[in-house]
Amino acid sequence: MVENVLPVVDIPIRGGAAAQAKMAGIVNEMCKSDAGRAILEFAADYGYELKFDRKTAKEGLFGYADPCEEVCVLNPKATMAQNIVTLAHELRHAYQYTMDEVDEPDYAGYTTKTMMHRSRVMEADAESYGCLVAWELKQKGMEACWNDFSASYPEIAAPFETALNETGDVNQARTAAFKGWYDNADRRDYYDQTMASCVETTNPSVFRKKLKSVTAAKFVNAVCRDPDGNNYFNADPKELEKGKFSTMYADVKDRIAAHMAKRDALPDRTPDKSLAAIKTQPRPRPEAQSARAVSPAAKECAVTARQESAARKIRAAKSRTPAAVWTRRGNVR
Repeated sequence: MVENVLPVVDIPIRGGAAAQAKMAGIVNEMCKSDAGRAILEFAADYGYELKFDRKTAKEGLFGYADPCEEVCVLNPKATMAQNIVTLAHELRHAYQYTMDEVDEPDYAGYTTKTMMHRSRVMEADAESYGCLVAWELKQKGMEACWNDFSASYPEIAAPFETALNETGDVNQARTAAFKGWYDNADRRDYYDQTMASCVETTNPSVFRKKLKSVTAAKFVNAVCRDPDGNNYFNADPKELEKGKFSTMYADVKDRIAAHMAKRDALPDRTPDKSLAAIKTQPRPRPEAQSARAVSPAAKECAVTARQESAARKIRAAKSRTPAAVWTRRGNVR
């Protein structure tokens, strides 16, 4: 007989008794982190449900959040540590989708550089939040999450730990983790290729005649802000417009440019000047790439595309406003 384990945060869990007990165990461990509990409370208040799905294991995914269905899905084959950090990461994405700056842009209406920054800032913020949850659990004596995270993402975990030990400032540490996300070129490339795939599957006639532009700084100002109003990012966001923060592989840019040329050939279209401004680098040989490049929370393009198309519909479908949710404390991965 499966032991009846109840989650300390009242969030619906789909599935049979065994699945519910397993998920409740994940929730209860995650709640030992203040940041972990905060994001779970946000998700519960906003109407999210949790479930396991065997398809994630077959597809090599750790999990995903679907804002249209209001559900966060985890891999039943993943470890407790992996599921905790993935849940924190994906629920941070759910939180991000309540923001106007994230809710509004879509591939048909905004410049390529805008969409590149949007994707990267969202992922860097979500990983920074997962890093925070893992660290807080380590301080509670539960080191498995931190050990797994730091082994898989040293370029994120090491800067976080160094900054926190040197300054004692958690905002400084979260900023260091955020910037560390960009140090893995293969991970940046995964999300750039996801963007390219979504652009390529958008009919050229659907793109706006004049594309809108949003700076990296504006995304940082929104995405890196917690429900209490605190924005942890304490570096100059203009830095994200330079170097590795704003560079992609040449072949990915070429894919996007080829499709956008079809859009530009239509009457009365203003060219996407941001595309030409994106600097490129040659793709390294396959043997030089990392097998752990893709984030555990990485979603297949179909899932990402569904999230993008659903994003603007979410707030209108709500009977309550995001502001009512933001009164709760919170953070995320």
